[in-house]
Amino acid sequence: MRSISSVPGALLFRSVSVVILVLILVLVFLPYSKELSDKTAQIERVKVIQELDMALSFRLYQATIEGRLDELKTFHLQNPFRALDGENYKAPQTYNGEVTLPVIFKKSGWYFDNIARNIFYWGNNAVISDRYQLQFIYKDLNKSGQYEAAVDVIEKLGMVKIK
Repeated sequence: MRSISSVPGALLFRSVSVVILVLILVLVFLPYSKELSDKTAQIERVKVIQELDMALSFRLYQATIEGRLDELKTFHLQNPFRALDGENYKAPQTYNGEVTLPVIFKKSGWYFDNIARNIFYWGNNAVISDRYQLQFIYKDLNKSGQYEAAVDVIEKLGMVKIK
C-alpha cells in the first residue's frame, strides 16, 4: 500500500495548498483587523473626551462649593489638559502638547491648538479627528453679556464637539 507522500509531487501539492489557504485566511481577516483597530482607536478617543467632561464637572462642583464661580469665566480659554492636570485628573499618555497650526506632526496623539483654542487627535494616517472645545455655557439672566455668579445660571462646563 502506497501512502500519499510517496506519490511524486505530493509534497509540492501540500505546500502550495497550505500557502493558498494561508493567503485566503489573510485576505478574509485582514479587513476585519483594520476595522477593529479603527473602532478601538475611536473608542479610546471618546474615552478621553468623557474623562475630560467628568473632570470638568468635578471642577465646576468644586468651584460651586467653594464659592469660586467667578474664576470659571475665563476657564474656557485654557488648555483643558493643562488646566485640569493635578490630583483629580491626569492628561492621557497620548497628549503631546500645544501646537500652532500649520505644523508637521511627529507622533500621533492629542494636541491643543493655540489659535483655535481646541483639542484634536492626530493619527498616523494623517487625519485630524473631530475637534473639541472647552466651553462655559450659562444663561445670561440679566442680559449683561458676561457671566455674573450672583445672577446667572451655569448650564455646562464641558467639552463640546465643533462642527
